[in-house]
Amino acid sequence: MFPSIVWFGWPSWAGEAVEEKEEVLARRELAEGLWRLGKRKIGELARWEKQLMGHWLRRRTSVGVKWVARELKYGSVSGLRSGMSRVGRRLGEERRLNKGWGKLNGT
Repeated sequence: MFPSIVWFGWPSWAGEAVEEKEEVLARRELAEGLWRLGKRKIGELARWEKQLMGHWLRRRTSVGVKWVARELKYGSVSGLRSGMSRVGRRLGEERRLNKGWGKLNGT
């Protein structure tokens, strides 16, 4: 989208270059998250695990909810958004969420 921009003599990237870099990082994080949860494929994740994984990815990267929904094969962006919000509110209350969150964060 935007070419390289020179800012005070230093090259800086904007637009697509930044998004692409974040997507690469998010894909790595997604693979690591699957491994930490003991899953091999996204299709093995339960709905609540996808919401938890989405919440975790959004906290660790700057990719959008639309990208996360597509990568997790969630279905609807709004459904994932509300599910991730619910996960954020219920962390600390629900045992399965706490257990999954601990696995994702290596604790």
